[in-house]
Amino acid sequence: MQWAKDTTQIKNLMKTYSDEEVRNIIHTIITQYKKRWSKPMYPAPTIPAMCGWMATPALEVFTATEKAKTATSKWDELENSDEDLIL
Repeated sequence: MQWAKDTTQIKNLMKTYSDEEVRNIIHTIITQYKKRWSKPMYPAPTIPAMCGWMATPALEVFTATEKAKTATSKWDELENSDEDLIL
């Protein structure tokens, strides 16, 4: 870890994205890294990769996941409301 270089990259990430987006990017990278981006040479995410090329795809994955959750919850609500009408 190169402290000066890594902190500069993190600061740039925080300038580009909101605090909430940065949290979502980091969470997505940490939870999805092995499944989506892991390579034998890089078994764990690096700060330069997280702040560089991985930030945009991670935010896209998070957004798609949230849209799917929202659609599923709306469907569940619709199903539940139909049951109430029948009863």
